Amino acid sequence: MTTRWVLTITMIIMLLIVPLFASVAKAEYIRTGHAIGHESHGLVVKLHDQHIIAAVEKDGKLYELNEVWGNVDKYNESTGICSQYINALKKPILLEKTEKGYKRINADYVTFPCIKR
Repeated sequence: MTTRWVLTITMIIMLLIVPLFASVAKAEYIRTGHAIGHESHGLVVKLHDQHIIAAVEKDGKLYELNEVWGNVDKYNESTGICSQYINALKKPILLEKTEKGYKRINADYVTFPCIKR
C-alpha cells in the first residue's frame, strides 16, 4: 500500500469513529448557588440591574429554577460561572421575591455559580 492509501483509510476510520465518542461525552452543569437575572434598560444610557431569581412561573404555577442544566451558552471554568441567554420568543417568566410578594424580572440573561461534570 502506498502512503496515500494509508492516509485515506486512516481519515475514513477517524470520520466514522470520532462522532461516536463525541455523542457519548455530554457535560452537565450543576447550579451551586443563586441565579442572577441581568436586566438592561434605557435608550441613551444603558442601566443594568441584577435580581436574584426566586422562581419561574409557568401556567400560573411557581417552580424552582433548574439545578441541572444539559447545556449553557457560556461556561467560565476559572470562575465557575455559567451564563444562559434568554430566548426572546420563549421568554420565561422569571420572578424575584420582594417584601410584597413576587415581582416579574425582564432579564436578558441569567448567570449562576456552577460546576461542570
